[in-house]
Amino acid sequence: ELIESVKNDADGNFAFTTLKFDEKDVPVNGSKQITYTVKEIAGDNARYTYDDAIYTVVVTVKDNDQGGVTAIYTVNDTENGPISFTNTYTNPAPVTYTPMAKKNYNKTLSGGEFKFKLEGEINGTPVSQEKINAAGGSITFDTLSFPEAGTYSFTVKEIDKVLGFIEYSAAEYALVVNIIDTKGVLSLGSVTVDNDPDGTIEFTNTYVLDGEDEITLRGTKKLTGDRTQVKANEFAFGLYDAEGKLIE
Repeated sequence: ELIESVKNDADGNFAFTTLKFDEKDVPVNGSKQITYTVKEIAGDNARYTYDDAIYTVVVTVKDNDQGGVTAIYTVNDTENGPISFTNTYTNPAPVTYTPMAKKNYNKTLSGGEFKFKLEGEINGTPVSQEKINAAGGSITFDTLSFPEAGTYSFTVKEIDKVLGFIEYSAAEYALVVNIIDTKGVLSLGSVTVDNDPDGTIEFTNTYVLDGEDEITLRGTKKLTGDRTQVKANEFAFGLYDAEGKLIE
């Protein structure tokens, strides 16, 4: 039967309530042995390997022949022996998450047209990544690794907006990753984009076609035979469209 349970302090020490013995615990001119066991109450935190040692404490209470009571004890047959437990702590497996984004554009994306940046920090270590879009518009950042439970915040935005014929997206997204600890095991909790658990990171750019250009079709007329000199306005030439209609 469990008599008492205690917790350790910050230095790893623990102590049970002092056991007291009096004349009721020992016969006159005699002695009495009382046996206790001490063991760790194993928890369910997966980070710890708990010590399964069991210590047998035998307290001998006797008449000291001077009208008093004396108590001495052994631990696993060693007088005043130590009671020590050693546990092993193992860091939890980190949780990984790969941020994704999408690029929308009104022209075909072959890959590498636009650049995007993810910034934030993980446990005080800055995180900064720059990625370009793949063909079709997908953007994949490097996988993030989270070693502890907590809430991690990042921003994602488009950078290098330098081409004047493109209307760039002004969007800047707040990406928040929540890592939870369940009995020592880390797992991915919620992931939100601008506080929306169903949110996505999408950038839309527009290619603007605004301008004009011109070409002049020119040719040369040659004359062979008895006369080779071409006279002005001697021959006529036509420009036709795809259906064979004379344009001019």
